Amino acid sequence: MLPANTIYQYYSDNVAKVATITIQTGTPPDDLTAYGPETLVDDNPAKVAKIESTTAAYQLDFGAAQPLALAALIHGTFDAGGDVRLQGNSTASWGTPAAEIAFTIPPWYATGTTRAWPQNPWLDLTETPFYTTGYRYVRLLMTANSQNLQLGQLWLSPTPRWLDPDIRWGVTRRLEKPIIENVTSYLVSTLYPRGTTRWRGTGTIPATDALVADLRQQWFDTDGRVYPFLLVPDGDVNDCYLVRATTEFADQWSWPNVHDLTVTFEEVGRGLRPGV
Repeated sequence: MLPANTIYQYYSDNVAKVATITIQTGTPPDDLTAYGPETLVDDNPAKVAKIESTTAAYQLDFGAAQPLALAALIHGTFDAGGDVRLQGNSTASWGTPAAEIAFTIPPWYATGTTRAWPQNPWLDLTETPFYTTGYRYVRLLMTANSQNLQLGQLWLSPTPRWLDPDIRWGVTRRLEKPIIENVTSYLVSTLYPRGTTRWRGTGTIPATDALVADLRQQWFDTDGRVYPFLLVPDGDVNDCYLVRATTEFADQWSWPNVHDLTVTFEEVGRGLRPGV
């Protein structure tokens, strides 16, 4: 079981990128080039993969058994408490899959076409057969949704990683909602929402030599700020983000085996809220 620490990933940890992803059930979008399954792993959650039905499944073929330690769904149209399951099997047969686990879909923030904003659910798979056994075929099954299914990114990783020591108390977390504001000469404002939200977190880690070395390697793996990675700010909370690091990696060596390392994580822009 993953600890209640900050959980992070390398960019290269997402093995969904190396799988063959197909729409196993459901109505494909009219434009498969723009909204097909490959959109699930293009690093751009603002460009969602679409299925023109309320029940569907994506199938992933890894070619061989693939252990999975965690899974995450970024920017989807899933109803709060909806039926979204991860299934695993040694063959592409889904009558009785060898393993199955349900995501807990959290409620959206607020309501309305411009205010509503989805949270991103994730799963700890380290105590399930997905991790201990691994499967060649994995299916993301989505049923009985209230609107057509859309998903910005799919993250599947075989490698559990967490900050130890964790980020110190005093971490700052920000949510930003950009707007357009027109002000008259009489200081009367007319505001227009952009319909999007972005999360940002900054904190300091009292890192050991080993953790600094790993985070430095992770920074090279993401090529600084170029490639995004999955971050779970709190291992006890069902919410995660696709984020980018900063262009500079800097740590202060304070004591033997103690480095003060300041980190900033900025969510990859999700664009407009998914769905209707």
